[in-house]
Amino acid sequence: MKFNTLAKVIGLSFVSTSLIGGSVAIAEENEDDSQKITITGSRIKRVDAEGATPVTVISAEDIKATGLQTVADVLRTSNLNSFGSWGGGANNGWSSQSTVSLKGAGIRYTLVLIDGHRMAKSAVLGGGAANLNTIPTAAVERIEILTDGASAIYGTDAMAGVINIILKRDYEGLQLELSADSPSQEGGDYSKVSVGGGISGQKGSMTFFFEHDERDGIFDRDREYNALTQFPGTDPAVLQSYSTLSTNSRNIWRSSDGSWLGVPMVANGDCTQYNINGESGFHGQYIDADYPDDRVCGYNYTNESGLWSGMARDTFMMNSKYEINDKLEFGFRTSWTSTETKDVSAPSTAFWYFNEDLPGYTTDEGIELTPIFAGDSASYRLNTNGNRVAEHLDILSDVLLTLDGTEDAFDWQATYQYSRNRRNVWGTGYAMTGAIPDLVGTWDAATGRVDGWDPRDPNSQIPAEIRANFDKKDEFVFEEVTLGATFDLAELDAGAISAHIGASAKRESLTSLVDAQAEAGNTAGGNGGSSGENLERDAYAVFTEVLVPVTDELEVSAAVRYDDYSDFGDNTAPMLRMTYRPHDDMLLRASFGKGFFAPTLSDLFRTGSQSFYRVVDLPYYQAVAANAGMTLDAYCDANSCGARETEHHIGGNSLLKAEDSESWNIGFVWDVTEDFNFRIDYWGLEIENKIDELSGGTVLAIQAANPGVDISTLIPGAAIVRLPSNDPTVPGRIDYIDTPTANFGTEKESGADLQIVYKLSTDYGQFRTTLGISHIFEFESIDENGSFDRIGRIGSPSDRANLGINYRTGNHSIDYYSYWIGSQENETNGEVVSSVGSHMEHNLSYTYDSPWDARFTLGVRNLTDEDPEFQVVLGTQTTTWDSNIYSPQGRSVYATATFEF
Repeated sequence: MKFNTLAKVIGLSFVSTSLIGGSVAIAEENEDDSQKITITGSRIKRVDAEGATPVTVISAEDIKATGLQTVADVLRTSNLNSFGSWGGGANNGWSSQSTVSLKGAGIRYTLVLIDGHRMAKSAVLGGGAANLNTIPTAAVERIEILTDGASAIYGTDAMAGVINIILKRDYEGLQLELSADSPSQEGGDYSKVSVGGGISGQKGSMTFFFEHDERDGIFDRDREYNALTQFPGTDPAVLQSYSTLSTNSRNIWRSSDGSWLGVPMVANGDCTQYNINGESGFHGQYIDADYPDDRVCGYNYTNESGLWSGMARDTFMMNSKYEINDKLEFGFRTSWTSTETKDVSAPSTAFWYFNEDLPGYTTDEGIELTPIFAGDSASYRLNTNGNRVAEHLDILSDVLLTLDGTEDAFDWQATYQYSRNRRNVWGTGYAMTGAIPDLVGTWDAATGRVDGWDPRDPNSQIPAEIRANFDKKDEFVFEEVTLGATFDLAELDAGAISAHIGASAKRESLTSLVDAQAEAGNTAGGNGGSSGENLERDAYAVFTEVLVPVTDELEVSAAVRYDDYSDFGDNTAPMLRMTYRPHDDMLLRASFGKGFFAPTLSDLFRTGSQSFYRVVDLPYYQAVAANAGMTLDAYCDANSCGARETEHHIGGNSLLKAEDSESWNIGFVWDVTEDFNFRIDYWGLEIENKIDELSGGTVLAIQAANPGVDISTLIPGAAIVRLPSNDPTVPGRIDYIDTPTANFGTEKESGADLQIVYKLSTDYGQFRTTLGISHIFEFESIDENGSFDRIGRIGSPSDRANLGINYRTGNHSIDYYSYWIGSQENETNGEVVSSVGSHMEHNLSYTYDSPWDARFTLGVRNLTDEDPEFQVVLGTQTTTWDSNIYSPQGRSVYATATFEF
């Protein structure tokens, strides 16, 4: 790190401090200083826990009462995680990760802290977000969730809010916890053991926690709704009548007449002939409704593919402090997490062009093969290669050193943090696609057979040279030094004017590599590209915050932060907040601030990777509709403009700018009685220059809205590459789409959060009820093609709620926790064309606290065994569901035993 520059920044900070201190009398020490606490969203300690920032607190007891397995699960089911977030899965390299997205804005805009300091970012997520799976549940004292922008306090990432994980300190003794789950459906068995302890003395304290947990994987075939299904009332001869059939099977796309007609590799169309050695993945032939002249084989990938990957995790965390003298305290925190996951996917698909003609013939087994002409292409499922298996090893190490000092006129803190997150992947069962055209056999006219490998023949052995690994290495390193001081500037009638001023310097480094053959695009079936090796950047910041008690009822605070990044530029983020107490039991609050998100190193420099997604080729249908004298909407209403699996090339963009945001919050808090209180906050957030990995569907939609315009002039780096067409008025089939990362458009959203807490004491025991409700009024995306309000549409529920009820009498307690997600629907021309119903899950548990320092819990998670909510399209039930919002785990009975020593 450039420590000479750091020294200048820190020096400037303290020069500013001395100038401010020299011009105004320093306030005398407040008698209540010992009772002041730091609240998430501010660096200035204060007496009142409820202030200008809307902070929701979840205690360790609240976490246990939910019955959920991890901190990540608790946050993901929160009503504040509006549109859901990633919590586990398969087939994408994120199987070890879990994230949270406040206000539905996206995981990158929620900053996660541990004890007020940045949580280590995940290499798997390109350094753009933290992995919540690395937090041991037993180590958590409470979670504070700030639902207001806070870039002026914390810098980048805090545009939508902040989650601060507060760890246990000053703990004495030893704790052992054992837990096990037994699901009612196949897969997903879970077990956990954790050990925690601590010692404390007059000079300091030390706590440690170790946690080991394991979760079995869930396969698509283990859930009926994810297995192969024919939709009710559909034509069994049509490919689109089935839920999980892919045309990436064993098909030929014929180019001899320019039509790119799809035909099976077996001439009689019986695709089940490719099911050998007891396999059952190949089906058909079928009519493709998108291209009615095609006759294709279908492949059911759910026989082999994973739904949730199995996981084994070890986490260690130690937190300590030591009082050097009565004015100086040293703190040390370290954590280490190792996570192993196994990601299983269906066999690879290869695509290639044939170099020469291969006439049709009948094999010795009596299978008639389709003739191939030079220039034809193949989509080929390499099932005899076996499944793709990616074994992931993620290792996170983090160290934080702090010095807290107290002087007569000010308090100060110096911190140093170093974190390193590594991920290595060993992948087998992939395919070396670049070698395939030369490995196809040649026609021998004398024998009337193919000499060598004939890909059409189910009994022809695939050459070993096609088999390949797909190996990856990712590493994200973060290093930061921070200095800051807090002091009183002057004394007013209502109290002291307090200020904080500080500076920081940090360095980020990213290495993201795939093996050489995958980097060259020769390996099929992998996911995730390469960003490069040892990509680095430095960033420096100065920041200040001032708190002014104007009167006994009115308090105003302001903050500003300046950040300078070595790769994309600088940013200034101001913030203004106020609170007004018309009564001791009431509080009105308001805030306004600006924020920013710095593009990650992965955003800037990631090289292209290959993926396959189903997209609707709108420009194609637009041309077909024009030939029929119809508008696109009218044509698609009369005909099925269906989606088709398409190759995508996804990459970064070194020309990205930072995203900018404005946020505001207006809130009301009322403690009606000691046992009944509620609060409501109305908020807004606007993000400009959004950084998005554009989908192929977005690129196609923009091209359709701008016919005749080169798409690269609208989106730099974007391209739609097509195969030749025999009709000049209609585009050819899509070969692939280039979809770069880009600054594209604006998002505007607003909503309200309500929380009610009620406690009741009776002769029969104590009750405590907590209700949280979040409603989003708008979530508007604006770009050059206009605006689109996605709120209430599928994937963006406008409403979420949590309800917790606790009953306790003596050593016995019963906890009920539920979460509810509102319904969603898509409309076209004012009519509902697809919908998703509301969803509610219930967790119930009983706990006995024994008199000999042991606690036993027996509970049921998802009591009514709710499945995910599926889309209904035009009144027809589908099997499509959103894994960010719903879970496939189903009902699970669990037991936990905790022992204190």
